[in-house]
Amino acid sequence: MALARRILPLLFIPLLYTEARELNDMFFASRYFDSSILVVERAIFHGQVLPLILHQRLPYLWLSEYLHFAYLSYYLIIPTPLVAFAAKGRWSQVEEYLTALVLVFVACQLVFVGFPVAGPFHHFPEPDPHLMGPIFPPLVHSILHSGSSVGTAFPSSHCAVAAICWIVVLKARSKKASWFLAALVPALTVGTVYGGFHYGVDALAGWALSLALAPLAFSLHAHWQKRQDWRS
Repeated sequence: MALARRILPLLFIPLLYTEARELNDMFFASRYFDSSILVVERAIFHGQVLPLILHQRLPYLWLSEYLHFAYLSYYLIIPTPLVAFAAKGRWSQVEEYLTALVLVFVACQLVFVGFPVAGPFHHFPEPDPHLMGPIFPPLVHSILHSGSSVGTAFPSSHCAVAAICWIVVLKARSKKASWFLAALVPALTVGTVYGGFHYGVDALAGWALSLALAPLAFSLHAHWQKRQDWRS
């Protein structure tokens, strides 16, 4: 019951994500700012658009399968801190994690609404997923076709959320969870670009956002914890 009550805010995250496209249609008439992102992308990566060249330079099926699996591991990464902390009854760290997670995700949503970017998956011709591997690439593409919210590429919420999960477990010194995420989070970051789902700039911005907001999230949690202790 304690865990169920604490994770209730997470139920609103899918709703916010799906509403991003509707809000974009309302305020921008489906206008996307990919051209602006591409200027920055080429400036950072020496005239290259990273998602267009990464798979060409590393055309290995085993690597493609792993990076696409890592992209899907987003849904394993999110509950990892919850499981690690709740299993040991560390409810304060569960709350700290949820504070950080919700803060990062809401920040992403605000950018999605104010600066919608379609991303390479929707901006460029879609690559044939079967040429990238027989298992995970087609699976990822089918999921995106059925549930992707266009306009939510910058910053990469995949990278931002995965990063904050890793930051939280590292701060908590949860060794098993830290090693588990070490095998997935860097690969997910590369996979978002390798698979053509995000620009390189999107991935960098996702990490920068989490690194910037993590201290704020921890401070907010500490403040709220002190208030609860004072009231009790």
